[in-house]
Amino acid sequence: MKSDSNRTAMLMLVFACFFWAGNALVARSVVNETGPLALAFFRWLLALLIVLPFARGIWKKSSSLLQHWPMLLLLSLVSIVGYNTFLYLAALTSSALNIGLISASMPLLTLLLARLILQQATSRLQWLSVLLACAGVVWIVCQGSWQQLLAFQFSNGDLWMLLAALDWSLYSVLLRKYQQPLQQLGLSVTELLAVLLMIGVPLLLPLWIWEQTAFNYVGLVNQQGLMALLYVAVFPSLLAYIFWIKGVASLGPAMSVMFIPLIPLFAAIGGWLWLDEFLSSWHWIGGGMILLGLFSSKKNN
Repeated sequence: MKSDSNRTAMLMLVFACFFWAGNALVARSVVNETGPLALAFFRWLLALLIVLPFARGIWKKSSSLLQHWPMLLLLSLVSIVGYNTFLYLAALTSSALNIGLISASMPLLTLLLARLILQQATSRLQWLSVLLACAGVVWIVCQGSWQQLLAFQFSNGDLWMLLAALDWSLYSVLLRKYQQPLQQLGLSVTELLAVLLMIGVPLLLPLWIWEQTAFNYVGLVNQQGLMALLYVAVFPSLLAYIFWIKGVASLGPAMSVMFIPLIPLFAAIGGWLWLDEFLSSWHWIGGGMILLGLFSSKKNN
């Protein structure tokens, strides 16, 4: 029974990474016109409007929610306000190579934070699995050439991407840390997401207003922008976050974050299928290393 539950959780994590890969592809195509903060704000605003009718039970639990407001505020800051905002800001100035290399650090960061915050022991096989999956990502983003890796240079957006990686790793660990009080609140996954959105969207509003007054972005007024908004609001926002919360609750942060390297792998395949980008031998080799790392971590679980 537990084996079936674990397989379901793993499948959810795979789909979450698939949707987030689409988020990266969509954001890369529109963020320079729409603005990173506008995309983040309206993405979550639309997601909130969609999810609220399915989370009406939260109003009956308002007193319990207020008692746990510090925990809920922290979770909202790192999940709703933080990660995608940092990622969209990074996409303005950071290269795809740098973003891929830095995002590969998330499994390592999660293992370190899980050890520091949760006092969670990490086996040698877990470390080897993480390193193998990260090496697969590096192999893909440097196109199988270590010369490109040696020529790695930081841009202004790399700091934002590093913050994004640290932010998501922290969120994954906090979900496990607060698993018991969250269960005591009696919230479904949909209700928890609605609560986090109700906290995070107002916090993003002044950031979007500042962006509108400081920069001359076109906004989400054309068909491409609206279609992009609809995608990022439904798939990487609602479905992926619900799948991720359930996956972490079932498998824990150390195992769950091992699926993160699938994002650049799916992005490479997506670019090949929909953007006519060339899929070379380094994609297959790197993808094999990622899948081998995931399989090794599964055997260790």
